[in-house]
Amino acid sequence: MFRPTGAPHSSDVVAGIDLTHSCDEVIEFAFEAALVRGVGLHVVHGYTLPSSYAIAAGGGTLIDDSGLVREREYALSTVLEPWREKSPAVAVRASSVSGQAVAHLVEAAADAPMLVIGRRERTSLLGVHLGPVAHGVIHHAACPVAVVPHA
Repeated sequence: MFRPTGAPHSSDVVAGIDLTHSCDEVIEFAFEAALVRGVGLHVVHGYTLPSSYAIAAGGGTLIDDSGLVREREYALSTVLEPWREKSPAVAVRASSVSGQAVAHLVEAAADAPMLVIGRRERTSLLGVHLGPVAHGVIHHAACPVAVVPHA
């Protein structure tokens, strides 16, 4: 279903984070995984454009989403800054991408030694405990996947 496009990839650990939730545990685990392996870290933040963008695009108008892209990139950089200071030995690359998170993560991790993602802790004993992104990357990633619970 999801196939890498042949774009160049590094051997960095890849971490997928969702900035709408606390992600410190995921970032900490990813930095440690990169440090232990002596490789860099590629942090991917995926987001979906607000529905107003889809409505406008459906109407045939061109949309300038550059402000939203810059906002997401700044938010990602701000979240990663303290971790970069704590672990200066880890080279960090960050990407903020719009669209289907599973496809972006699987592609980014095509040659990675590990893909690190988060899952919110659930207190209920019933129901599914993995979300759609975790479920998708576990089934489609070509590398080991670490699923880190977080608040």
